[in-house]
Amino acid sequence: MRKVLIGAGWAILAGAMFALAMPPRSLAVLGWVFLVPVFMVVRGTRFLWGFLAGLAAAFTAALVSTTPLVAPNVIDGDVSWNYVGFGLYGVVLATMLGVVAEQKTMGLGKAALLACFGVVLECLTFIKLPAHLALTQYASTPMMTVASVTGIWGVSWLLWFSNLALSGDRDERSWRFVGASVAAVGLLSSVVFWKPGGGLVASRDRVVGAVQTEKFGVEEILPLNDPLKGRDVELAVWPELSISEFDVPRVQKFAGSREGFPVVVSMHDSHSPKPHNMAVLIDEDGIRGRYFKRKPFAGEADQLKEQAEQVAVV
Repeated sequence: MRKVLIGAGWAILAGAMFALAMPPRSLAVLGWVFLVPVFMVVRGTRFLWGFLAGLAAAFTAALVSTTPLVAPNVIDGDVSWNYVGFGLYGVVLATMLGVVAEQKTMGLGKAALLACFGVVLECLTFIKLPAHLALTQYASTPMMTVASVTGIWGVSWLLWFSNLALSGDRDERSWRFVGASVAAVGLLSSVVFWKPGGGLVASRDRVVGAVQTEKFGVEEILPLNDPLKGRDVELAVWPELSISEFDVPRVQKFAGSREGFPVVVSMHDSHSPKPHNMAVLIDEDGIRGRYFKRKPFAGEADQLKEQAEQVAVV
């Protein structure tokens, strides 16, 4: 009973650390170590105990993510997506912890192989909504460099390997070297070269404004840009799917005005037979650089399907 309570405590702590490692709190260095204690506790037990520990960690992360401990302000509104998202992470964490629980030993080679298994589990979540540890490193310059070569999968593999290797057998001669290397990579990636964004991000050569709202339509979005005017904003990022194709001329006019600026936004186009979810840059010359999302998720896929059916009827 005592061991069960200890395991539950470490699982809850892991979940809290995971939530803190994710945006918006973004204590990204925790992403490299948050599973180490619970890995150590469940290893050598049974799949069921590891699976339950993973579910406890995910539920704790979901709960903590809805509190002021994580959110800069008290969350006001629907938090169901928090539980959906961490529910998907729960499937990955529970399965992974179940597999680790069955392991009697944990050498570096096994840690590397299990890290691959973790990435495969994350890949399966793309059927509905992506759930990968790499999200904890979204503003890490070194990890963004890794992702430019391997995609998010290389970053996720490093994070899984870090947690697994640090929870491994201490009698391996290379363990101290790996521990020191992981600590160095984690600190450099998550602290030294950490460059988080914000509502208004300034650098030596550009200022980018961000607008966030649940409102829809150019007439609703444009007034929200007033605080950005006169601040040398070179580019604004608007909410996802906040305007339609019919709003483009109005945004183009705004971008070409004296106090206006180009806008990056996403929308659904009217392509037949299947509309695209596309991200675009709109400036005084109109739409530039259409990027079509390859894999729409959750509500996006449902909206595109509904729009395609409406076009087919017409």
